[in-house]
Amino acid sequence: MLRIIGFIALSGALGTGAFAQAARPPAASIAALDQQITQVFREKRVRAYPHVESAYLSLLRSIDTAMSVEDRAAARRHLHYIAMVMAEGDPARPSLERLLASEGGDIEDVVSWWHRQDPLPATQNNERIQEHLARIAYALEHYAYKDHEHGVDDRGVIYIRLGAPIRSKQIKIVSVGIRMNPYSAKLPANDLWEYRQIDKEAHYLFVRSSRHKPYRIGTAEDLIPRELIASRRRVMLLIPIMEEVFAQLALAHPHYGTTYDALNSYVTVPGGTGTSPYQFARRTLNKMRLDDDFYEENRKHIIPVAYTNALHGALPLTPALRWARFLAPDGQTRVEVYWGLSADDLTPTRHLVRRLEGEGHKPTSRYLITFAVARRNTRFATEAIDTHHFVATHGRRLRTQTWSLASASPMIHLAMQWDQRWAYLEDDGNVSAGATLKMGTHSLDSLAALQADPFTLEMSDIKPLSMPPEATFEEAAVYPFAALTPTTPVALYFEVYHLTFGENDAVHYSLEYRVESVKNQNRNPLAVASSHSGMLRTAKEYISLDLSTWDRSEPINITVRVIDEVTGQSVERSIRFDFTL
Repeated sequence: MLRIIGFIALSGALGTGAFAQAARPPAASIAALDQQITQVFREKRVRAYPHVESAYLSLLRSIDTAMSVEDRAAARRHLHYIAMVMAEGDPARPSLERLLASEGGDIEDVVSWWHRQDPLPATQNNERIQEHLARIAYALEHYAYKDHEHGVDDRGVIYIRLGAPIRSKQIKIVSVGIRMNPYSAKLPANDLWEYRQIDKEAHYLFVRSSRHKPYRIGTAEDLIPRELIASRRRVMLLIPIMEEVFAQLALAHPHYGTTYDALNSYVTVPGGTGTSPYQFARRTLNKMRLDDDFYEENRKHIIPVAYTNALHGALPLTPALRWARFLAPDGQTRVEVYWGLSADDLTPTRHLVRRLEGEGHKPTSRYLITFAVARRNTRFATEAIDTHHFVATHGRRLRTQTWSLASASPMIHLAMQWDQRWAYLEDDGNVSAGATLKMGTHSLDSLAALQADPFTLEMSDIKPLSMPPEATFEEAAVYPFAALTPTTPVALYFEVYHLTFGENDAVHYSLEYRVESVKNQNRNPLAVASSHSGMLRTAKEYISLDLSTWDRSEPINITVRVIDEVTGQSVERSIRFDFTL
């Protein structure tokens, strides 16, 4: 028997009140419910988080019935908060935009979007919603700005999007010589946030121009006092202040380094460049503006619109993964998911091991792998979770596993999660779970069911098989990996359905398979064709791959096409590999 110890469940009984109710709250309660939700997260009442999550979704569903000014304002704020973290190209974005414009968007599109954001589908909670609400509560408490429709300044917007920075600092004048200058000006209030855990470009400088203004995302130029930039007489103070500012900025990001080097050289050897101080200052300011514009535009394309910390520092776990659909005799579609983990996939980094040891955890040579699949409905809400546990040994791969589901639904939605923990063998033979090492997720959204019409030719997806020497097709194991070489012993298995009887009461069909370059569409493919006959309307076929003549390392598509020679119908499926010589 396998006994799992050490899992944390955010659940339990809660007292009476709005959060104990699953039903939709009345429209008049939206503003009050909004305040209660915020209060729960400010007080960090963790046991209430799952109930608050449910209440929040009910609040969203009540938006179209909001009548009072307070309710409409609370509803609109939450729509704006969602707009902060929803990508522009997301399918739910048009509905959100129509709701913001009071043009009748479908709030269920937004609720479905929230279901799809769940970072840990194997849990009963949606950690991303809880994280979002916690960030809103924190931002309203620490970065509030009542005159903005969001209720927060730019720091609050970034906090809601990305969470707490890994480091924050203020740029200040620390040089005694500058501070003692009778004409010295103060730098405006500022806050520099760094998110190196997201990307090296993820840093934001917030500047407040006056005590009555909010913090805004600014540039390096916004730190330089206006009166110094506008004065020729104070240029000899302007340059040292710029050097001091950029010395501190350069510690946060290297793109400030070249400007700092230029300023430092000029201060060290004044006039060494043959340029007057005023000309040098103006030229440096102009270059600084160009640099800031470039990096701001670059950041828009690199930094995600939202970032979640729900994985709590665990390393990413990326199993080898394939899936295939098959048609059962009763017309249901059977989805098979194949996954495996190599020894390298399972090995934690030395840095992670040292960190966990420092926290008091004991390393072991065993790992507990938890694999869970969440089945979702048409709105992507979780209906059921299927969980399995495996024990792996350090230095050895976990053999390929197969999970399957038969479904009569026209569209299948699955979300998978893998957790890797240290495993401890107890005296009674049971296994207990230790610290989390790695986590991974993968979604299979909108898998269409196969065609069950007996008069329509249909085909399964392609199932790759590993073919060791002298093995039969029936003995072959699934090959879930992405990489192939000319000597990799791989075969393809697939099934054909609804073939039509022709001459001699037999089915007649032809198979074609071709290997094509994914990147170079003009390259001639490898192609093989063959003809087949049989006495059954369903055919099970194997193809042994021979890629010995493919002479380039590149991604390839292998496409199999089936033609019913009796009816002329055809169907095809493809599978992709990374081919290396």
